[in-house]
Order: sequence, then C-alpha cells, then structure tokens
Amino acid sequence: TIPSSVTEIGPFSFHSCSSLKNIEIPSSVTLICESAFDKCSSLNEIKIPSSFTKIESFAFESCSSLTRVEIPSSVTFIGELAFSYCASLKTITIPSSITVIEKSVFEGSALTEIVLPSTLISIEKSAFKGSALTKIILPSSLVSIEKSAFKGCIDLENVSIPSSVKSIGNEAFMKCLSLKEIEIPSSITKIEKNAFNGCS
Repeated sequence: TIPSSVTEIGPFSFHSCSSLKNIEIPSSVTLICESAFDKCSSLNEIKIPSSFTKIESFAFESCSSLTRVEIPSSVTFIGELAFSYCASLKTITIPSSITVIEKSVFEGSALTEIVLPSTLISIEKSAFKGSALTKIILPSSLVSIEKSAFKGCIDLENVSIPSSVKSIGNEAFMKCLSLKEIEIPSSITKIEKNAFNGCS
C-alpha cells in the first residue's frame, strides 16, 4: 500500500518488480510517471483513483498478468505504449475525457474488445497494432485513423468506419487476416498506401 502522503509515482519506481501482485494507489496521487510499473509481470489488477489526470508513457507496459484496469473520467491523457504488451488484458473502457488514443498504447495487448468514448477524435500510429481485437465500434466523433493503427490485428472481423472520418493512414488495417467486411463512408478523402494490404 502506498501511503496518502505520496502525490506522484516517479519514473521507473516499480520497474521490473516481478513479484508485485497488487498495489493500492491512494487518492493523493495525481500522476503515474513514465515506466512506473512497466514489466511488473505478476501485477494482476490496478484501480486508478479519480485524482489522476495523466498516465504517462510505458506506465504499465509488459504487465503480462494484468487482467483489469479501471480508468477514471478524470484522466485526460494516456501516454504511448502505456498498456502495450499486456498479454492478459482483454477488455478496457476508455473514459469520455480521452480524445486521442496515443501511439502504440495497446500495441501487442490481449484486448479482444474495447469501448471507445463518443469524444474520440484520433487513433494514432500503431495504437492497436498486433492486438487481439475481434471487433471494434468506432465513434461518430472520430476524424482520423493513423498509420498502422490496427495493423496485424489478425482476429478483427469487421469494421464500420463512421462518416466523420476523413482519412485512413498508411497500413492502417494491413494484414488484418480475418477482416471480412468494412464500410467506407463517402466522407473519406484519402486512403493511404497499403491501408488494407494483406486483408485476405
């Protein structure tokens, strides 16, 4: 248990603490810094208090036993690779306070489904690359799907792109081997190189 006197968990604080299974973060903490819990391979659950506003890059990267994360609506930013390669994390809900899914946030994760907020504007480079997604519902607020956003999501079967989207980036859905159906709206002005290459 982290005492309530703590307001920030600094970079690499618990990096590679491979036997750490559970941790209670007090509401006094407002920030988890870069790589704070990365490679804590036994950590299985974490509840982020509503005092939080940011989860920095690599914060929980390669936490291979993590099955559950609760992200409060106070969080407005989740840094790149924050939950990447979390091999047991199958579902997560992103709060409406998030407008951008940053670079590689869920890359290589076990996510099979995710609830995206109606406030989401952009899915950045490699955000879900190589994840286990089987389906995804893109919100009507979404404007751009960036490079390699869903590349290598080999279990993804169908995608409906909302009419708010203007562009689909390079390799965005490349090698999505199970993709059977995709709806592309007339709002799209640019489909970049290799966007759907290898979708058998």
